[in-house]
Amino acid sequence: MTLMASVLAVMFNRNTGLHFNKIRLNTLVGTLFGVAAGTYLLSMSLNGLVNAFLLSQMNMVIATLLGIVWLKEKLVVGMLRVLLGLAFIFVGSVVVIVMTG
Repeated sequence: MTLMASVLAVMFNRNTGLHFNKIRLNTLVGTLFGVAAGTYLLSMSLNGLVNAFLLSQMNMVIATLLGIVWLKEKLVVGMLRVLLGLAFIFVGSVVVIVMTG
């Protein structure tokens, strides 16, 4: 699919050069998203719909914390507000898992 997109881009857009680094990066991101979606579907079949969704939300909590700590992202809102929101998501997920399990 990426090869066909590159061929079509060369055929219809002759004036500008292709940025193969961007194409590779977008292909990598798309592949990672595909793996994540497949893992989510596998988790749904193994754990059930509710637990799979809540586990995917834990991924968002981990990604937010890693973005703040490792990537040193600047927060638009206060740190307390972000951490409070993440705590609500975590506590709510634990309560739902305990109630359904």
